[in-house]
Amino acid sequence: MFAFKIDLDAPQDDQVAEQTPYIFRSYPHYHVHSPGFPRHGSQPTFPIWKVGRATTAASVFFPPFTIDLGGHHNVRFVDGGIGTTNNPSWEALHEVRSQNEEIGTFVSIGTGRKPGDRRQVATIDVVRSMAELAGDTEFNHEQMSLESRRAGFGYYRFNEVGALDSTKMDEWDPAKSGRRTRRRIRNAFLSQLDNPEVMEKFRDCARELVRRRRLRTFDQATWERFALGTAYQCPRGGCRGGHERLWHDRGGLLKHLEDEHGIDEEIEENERLELLETANSQGWRYRGPTSAR
Repeated sequence: MFAFKIDLDAPQDDQVAEQTPYIFRSYPHYHVHSPGFPRHGSQPTFPIWKVGRATTAASVFFPPFTIDLGGHHNVRFVDGGIGTTNNPSWEALHEVRSQNEEIGTFVSIGTGRKPGDRRQVATIDVVRSMAELAGDTEFNHEQMSLESRRAGFGYYRFNEVGALDSTKMDEWDPAKSGRRTRRRIRNAFLSQLDNPEVMEKFRDCARELVRRRRLRTFDQATWERFALGTAYQCPRGGCRGGHERLWHDRGGLLKHLEDEHGIDEEIEENERLELLETANSQGWRYRGPTSAR
């Protein structure tokens, strides 16, 4: 999730100029100092509601939100949907690559709005209109299209430009249920499905995603990495660089244990699993189903 951060410790005159994109992560970043993409936020330890407030603090709708990032370092956040970051696909691509990962298929879903026409900005709505004008999403779409062809990954963008132009950014009608607004959004989406080209694009995207999912399941290590975000560190004490290096699949770690520590490849399966469990330093843990109270 993206926001712009404003360092409150900077001089007042520099705070606007010092606004930089900030990435809220629910995962650790293994290459924080990677060149070319230095604007990293570390894995947060604050509640998800604070992340929600920071990333939705859009001007004229919500005030900026301040978070203490530790060490009494207060940072004010505003919505990241200004300019090209309103479509964060380009930033997401760099985030994946900065972790030494490659893109197979990239799916981008738009909002059905087109860049505003500056000639239509009414005086009474000038501030609100300028906020909408700032959210141009198509520039990054064009960049992603070019990059997908250059790098050879699949790219699908679903955005019927102009389909929801009559819907205001803060519309929720009626106020209690938003029934009419939700119906308008649903109808705009269903109207896209009447277009055979759009439907074929949906099908093509679905086929490609399923194909790639099946390929991942052929290799347990690859699926483990994809589904659980697993990373391993060497569990042996005194390992040269073992506690600093990370292996993203069990095969790499087991080879390291064999080469560096003389652990036989043919060890018993239960001993192998115990080693892997000890070495699993990173990974997502899913909660099981709980009964409703």
